[in-house]
Amino acid sequence: MDTIKKNKIKKTINEMMIDRNYELKNIINEETLEYNDNLNNKTFILFIEKKTDFTKKIIKTYYNKYNINENIDTVIFIICFLNETEKIPIKYLNYENDYTQIFHMNKLLFNITHNKYVPQHIKLNDIEKNKLLEIYKLDKFAKIYISDPICKYYFTKKNDIFKIIRLSNNSKEEINYRVCV
Repeated sequence: MDTIKKNKIKKTINEMMIDRNYELKNIINEETLEYNDNLNNKTFILFIEKKTDFTKKIIKTYYNKYNINENIDTVIFIICFLNETEKIPIKYLNYENDYTQIFHMNKLLFNITHNKYVPQHIKLNDIEKNKLLEIYKLDKFAKIYISDPICKYYFTKKNDIFKIIRLSNNSKEEINYRVCV
């Protein structure tokens, strides 16, 4: 992967992690970054340059090498060995779980939250979510799929709620809520 692309991806990742309330703690090497949040939760970003470096066995070696607790720490794999038109094969997507995300490098060349056609999305924290659920039932909200790019960006889980703010012609702004399914 060329340096310009890699720098764009790293910029987007940094913005994404800031939006998730994480900050860069350590650049372990050219292919591995470590981020921490204020509760000292860790997220590791691993760039996978070769297809042979992305098997279950080798993933386990990454976990051991960087002392990653696979049930606590979050890991984001950036697949760099596919060409621009190839989709990530299902067998790789099966590695995703509550602590693991997989991105194709082309999905991180730009920050989708900076697109003028994407309204502002705010992931509600537990307190805001509980206040909202005191008034409305969860099944009354419109739905957004976890596979949606904005959900991947914020790494949402099932039943997380987004507050979506759109500019409106009739009023200053329009506020909607969506539940992740």
